[in-house]
Amino acid sequence: MSIRIAMAGQKGGVKKSATARALGTAFAGAGMRVLIADFDPKQTTCTKWNLRRQSRFPDLPAIAVKPYASVAQCLREADEYDVVIFDPGAFASEIMVEAAAQAHCVILPTALGLDDLEPSVDLANGLVQRGVDPQRIAFALHPAGDSDSELAAAREYLGQTPYATLDGYVPQMTIYSMAHDLGLSVIEARSPVPRQKAERMIQSAINTISALAN
Repeated sequence: MSIRIAMAGQKGGVKKSATARALGTAFAGAGMRVLIADFDPKQTTCTKWNLRRQSRFPDLPAIAVKPYASVAQCLREADEYDVVIFDPGAFASEIMVEAAAQAHCVILPTALGLDDLEPSVDLANGLVQRGVDPQRIAFALHPAGDSDSELAAAREYLGQTPYATLDGYVPQMTIYSMAHDLGLSVIEARSPVPRQKAERMIQSAINTISALAN
């Protein structure tokens, strides 16, 4: 059975697809067959990103990115891959709930302000009410600002919930969007310090996912 990861977010701009791409490139770099299931039929941003990746960097580890209309459709192909990453659309939806129910781990990227943290926790609570194990839910601080006190406050807020928070964070930086424009992920950014920041959070996600999948 493939390792299954679901991205989740209450609103747009919370870096679900960015986190999915980073996880995909990390697992592919380890020699695993990776599928990112793109459930955004209007934008298909991950699908377009992967086309840029394939055309510009044919020597990088390959990732399959396919658009799907339903989770059931994706699951019919899931066993062809070692890792399946469900990337629903920008808002909470039935597809997001179905993907979370099938996942070993659900990752909720969130910014650090209460305007983002509160709806993210509400979404996690809603997933639990729909039957998702709270131990399978983890928050990722992505995107983060440049304030250590805000980072600490966000971790303190999330620490009062029953959910995990990944180590590290990914700051809001132009270097990451430039990487995406090329078909790269945040852990492939061309500048070493931002790349290392992203790598720390993604490695924490991989450790969490691996423990839950086993």
